[in-house]
Amino acid sequence: MSVPEQDRRKRRLTHHVLDEVRGGDVIVVPTGVAEPSAILNALSERRHGFRDVVVAQILPLTPFGYLDPNTTEHVRHVSYFLGGASRPGAQGG
Repeated sequence: MSVPEQDRRKRRLTHHVLDEVRGGDVIVVPTGVAEPSAILNALSERRHGFRDVVVAQILPLTPFGYLDPNTTEHVRHVSYFLGGASRPGAQGG
């Protein structure tokens, strides 16, 4: 399988994962290099389609789109430690 084909397959699988997310779900995200960027980018793109989903993580490394304070009714981030990606939202209330 070629690299572009592998990439397309991974993107399809990522969106299938998000098809399983329902309102009120809590998504627990690993830290550091285990941060699943493909899934969190897809979640960021689709965040307006969710309601009351929580993403819990110790230390987010990337400022994903779902960290947008204007979409917290869709996807809200709960951080157990403030880093560069989550600090602005926490300081802003």
